[in-house]
Amino acid sequence: MAETPAAPLTPRLFFALWPDDALRHRLHALVRTLKSRHPARWVPPERLHLTLHYLGRLPVADLEHWIGAAEAVPVMPFELRLDRLGVFSRPRVLWLGADRAPPPLQALHDALTAGLEPLGYRPHHEQYRPHVTLARKWRGAPPPQQEVEAWLPVDWSVTEFVLVESRDTPSGVDYRVIRRFGAGR
Repeated sequence: MAETPAAPLTPRLFFALWPDDALRHRLHALVRTLKSRHPARWVPPERLHLTLHYLGRLPVADLEHWIGAAEAVPVMPFELRLDRLGVFSRPRVLWLGADRAPPPLQALHDALTAGLEPLGYRPHHEQYRPHVTLARKWRGAPPPQQEVEAWLPVDWSVTEFVLVESRDTPSGVDYRVIRRFGAGR
């Protein structure tokens, strides 16, 4: 008996806040400062972002349903202040973020969660910990405050969120924004 071929899947997908060019430049300047003093696997500037929800690979035929759910999520512009460096010991990640999600960011995250749940989505973590990953394979504590005080805080004017696809290429991972949602689209 022949097996039915599996439905084609999308590349890995995630919803995120995506920095504009000016903010990306500022984040990369912070990375360059740290990179000169600390060995790690640094995230290239074009891949810096703040994840809202990781979806993984989805059936291509279902993609428009996920996009439709995201389009129904209201985006009220807000200011996001990233003011501290931290480390996740597993998977050894240096990040830039805040102690807690500010209320407008938490509201956006929660509204997107509620919109995606009817499609079978379940968040990967119990508590949302918004952050921008700066480096992987980090060892030790975050850099001392005096090393980064010229670059912090980083203020982000949020007007939209995006759907991003992540593809493996011979030269590494490539991210591409495939849809924008909110006031900035």
